[in-house]
Amino acid sequence: MDRMAQATQRLEPLGGRTSKDYRCPGRNSLGEERLACAGNHDYPRPTATLCEISSSTDTLMIGDALADDAEAAERTRPPSARGSIEDPTHDEQAAQKVNDESAPPFSSAADRLDKANRAAIDSLPSSPTEALVVPCSLTGELACLRLRVVGEDGRPLARQKVELVDGAPGTGRRARTQTDNAGEAEFRGLLAGPYRLSLYGLDRDAWELLAGQGRAATASVSEELSWTSATGADAASPNIHEVKQGECIASIAARLGLLPETLWEASENAELRGKRGTGYVLFPGDRLHVPAPRRRDVDVLAGQSVQLRRKGIPEVLKLRFQNEDGLPHRDLTYMLALEVATGAPPANVTGVLGADGMLVEGIPPDATLATVTLDPDGLAQTFEFALGHMDPITEVSGVQGRLNNLGFPCGPVDGDCGEKTRAAIAAFGAAHGLKETGDPRDPAFLRTLGAAHVS
Repeated sequence: MDRMAQATQRLEPLGGRTSKDYRCPGRNSLGEERLACAGNHDYPRPTATLCEISSSTDTLMIGDALADDAEAAERTRPPSARGSIEDPTHDEQAAQKVNDESAPPFSSAADRLDKANRAAIDSLPSSPTEALVVPCSLTGELACLRLRVVGEDGRPLARQKVELVDGAPGTGRRARTQTDNAGEAEFRGLLAGPYRLSLYGLDRDAWELLAGQGRAATASVSEELSWTSATGADAASPNIHEVKQGECIASIAARLGLLPETLWEASENAELRGKRGTGYVLFPGDRLHVPAPRRRDVDVLAGQSVQLRRKGIPEVLKLRFQNEDGLPHRDLTYMLALEVATGAPPANVTGVLGADGMLVEGIPPDATLATVTLDPDGLAQTFEFALGHMDPITEVSGVQGRLNNLGFPCGPVDGDCGEKTRAAIAAFGAAHGLKETGDPRDPAFLRTLGAAHVS
């Protein structure tokens, strides 16, 4: 019974194969079956048939394990498979899973592996043979799925959470990672076949899969990916967010995984929309209803290289610079430096003001401070802007902030309409031909102030 047979069909390697034992479906000369396959997925029968792939020849070798070598064969099996021989229902459950016509159309890697093993065994002859050739159901190496996440400007995004699921929705198993500073991440050690990919924690409208996917470079992977159960997946619930100083609809939405418009246009926020007009100028204490993010998955294949785009990032910063006569600072060079709430700040940006004196740049939604230096190689005038700190124009503090920016100093932005603030209101009104009232809530004054400040 101690016979050895060599497969007649070569196994084509996918890239540089490392020396590794594989187990393939087989039947010994007595017709006793054994289910086992590549990637350390082992489904044992009482008698084991061991197969070995030689890294030097890439051919399949098959040999019968003698009954008295059963203990040695058990030691060659991976820890995850040991002990399953004591469970007499294991194979019946596996067979039922494969043949269940009511199973969902999506098959996990484990399902595909089981089906391939059984198909290979069913194709074997029922009578003993001296030159038994057993086909290997999985001849390739474990694969790698690589991905890159970018913003709407095509720049890479770091710290984006990514989830890969193997199995039907709400079941199966999952693995998680996050992108590095280059916006890249990978899942190594995947069996061939389809999976589902998600930027978990993000609403379905906040990201998309870009067209033109390719194949990932072949990499030698010796161990299958480590998975956890996907049952009882994370489920977010609607909640209420109370606005803090320095927050706007963009920074809040980005942190909660939503698009600004998804958050702002929620029906429960209708009253706040009517009060503020825009979500980009909120007041501390405003209450926002936050809808729960709706999950989205996209289908991917092991060995693929994909690119995902997160929407709503970057946000756009618009600043207008003018001289004491109200004329724009045109065609001046500038340097923009940013501070952000999380992570490392982006690199400084240089550019040229437009003919209208406007600076327009993309910034992270969680940017907190913008420092602009005009004519950095000449006069080098520097301005600082606390982003998200401008209060609504209907608040005294909002009036003070705008008048200060326009060159009508009110002093500290404290919400107190004192003598200095009233003098600034009068000076602004006189400069724009308004009737002097000194009232920070005068409708004509507020319309003119908002137009002059562009907010």
